[in-house]
Amino acid sequence: MRNRKNSFGIGLLATLTLIACSITSARAASDPASILASTQAQLTYQGPAALSNSVSLSQEVQIQPLTADYNPDPIGWAMDIQSTAGYFYAEVAWNWTQSGGAAFVWSLASGIQTNPNAGDAVCDNTQGDCQINSPKWNFANPFRITFGADKNLGAGWWNVTIFDLSTGALIDLGSIKTSATINTPHVNVREEIYRPTLADSCPGDAAPIADTYFGPIIDSTGAEDPTPTGPLVTHSCANAEFGTLNTIVGGYIVYGGSKASIESAARLGGFTASSLLTTTTPPVPEAPSQFTTTTSNGILSLFVQVPHLNLQSVKAVYLVSPELGHPQTNPVYATLAGTSAKIQVPITNQLLGQTLNLSFYAQTGFVISDPLQISFTVPKNALQKPTGSHAIPNGISPASTIATNVPATPKSVFFSVKGNTLSVSAASSQITTATASNAYLIAPLLNSGSPSPISLNISGTTISYSIKLSSALQGKVLKYSIYLSNRVGKSKVVSGSYQLPSKIPGA
Repeated sequence: MRNRKNSFGIGLLATLTLIACSITSARAASDPASILASTQAQLTYQGPAALSNSVSLSQEVQIQPLTADYNPDPIGWAMDIQSTAGYFYAEVAWNWTQSGGAAFVWSLASGIQTNPNAGDAVCDNTQGDCQINSPKWNFANPFRITFGADKNLGAGWWNVTIFDLSTGALIDLGSIKTSATINTPHVNVREEIYRPTLADSCPGDAAPIADTYFGPIIDSTGAEDPTPTGPLVTHSCANAEFGTLNTIVGGYIVYGGSKASIESAARLGGFTASSLLTTTTPPVPEAPSQFTTTTSNGILSLFVQVPHLNLQSVKAVYLVSPELGHPQTNPVYATLAGTSAKIQVPITNQLLGQTLNLSFYAQTGFVISDPLQISFTVPKNALQKPTGSHAIPNGISPASTIATNVPATPKSVFFSVKGNTLSVSAASSQITTATASNAYLIAPLLNSGSPSPISLNISGTTISYSIKLSSALQGKVLKYSIYLSNRVGKSKVVSGSYQLPSKIPGA
């Protein structure tokens, strides 16, 4: 395990991404740093969790049962702890082989003295690291990593422990003293999986499977970074994807195997959180309540209440109704006003007298409530106009032909950034019988994390929108969906992603 650090230096993985792009597979076998870089998959946490000599950090990790490695070489993981400015503080790394089992090592920036404490750590003053080989450690058990100041040894001393949540076994990985100051109000933690050996042929499809859940970063004051920020970073010889975590916080890297297996539903959604994890179960919001409806001008309005919307940090309310064309895989999001959520549906002749199965959900961003399930029959007279004379007054033109089809799919989506302003445009085919009355953009990154639709401007056949960008959005990947709607329904959705500039002038 120590070879990884001794050969390449403290904070290796913080610099790997800088060299990975310039190394070809033909050179990889003779360049150890490039081998690690080309097989690396990385996600990053950055949020309100802090780190100082009085505030420690912890994270819970769950690795799916391991079955194969590049014997005798290990599968490796690492947790790099940095300031938001990129200053490296510490690295905790671990690996596993079938023949040797588990091993842990940690290193500290500017480490000048080490102490094994009461554990079995082997520490090296010259290298500023401590390590333990644990052949009997079971990586199928979730475990907790804790990093913080060692008050027992005095100023400048820091310690790492590994705690098995299943058995209660504790590894004291030793303490290291540094001459550097460690203090940041918003810590940056990078999580990595990698393989330390690589054939020149870059055998991505031969990679051992090492699917891993990295839980939230939590400091000792209770501040929490619940989910990773930014996209998953992968390199040339790593098959890796984000796993699906719909009901728990944290990040899940699906790593190794073939491209076909890694993109399958069984792999992407295959993580089952252990009940022993303490950081994966945020409060479940209450289901919406008090369903009511109104019909007016050919529109069916559906209302539900979310009494504890602010208290439970509800970010969105959505509806699932197969009869309305919104199955579980394509829900429609409500407009929120106070604690009320509203969804409007154009009434067609086909809907008159039809019974709709409605399921309303509240969502915090990580956790979804139980549904409010309603069976509702659309009144047969919902399109009936009031009786009496309704001649068009003089000087007013008759209304255009009523739309009988949903709008055409928007095309030619274009993003651009000028200064600190992001502009979005798309083309809309405005056919008389399928004229779009509304255009919407779903982009949580631009909407304070909310998946609620943002209204776009429609002018002729052009859809447009602009927004000022903050410096916090620099370098982020913007995932978006755009669609049109009218009284009949909504168009097909156009989805994609856009890489925001790494530097935004004036932001």
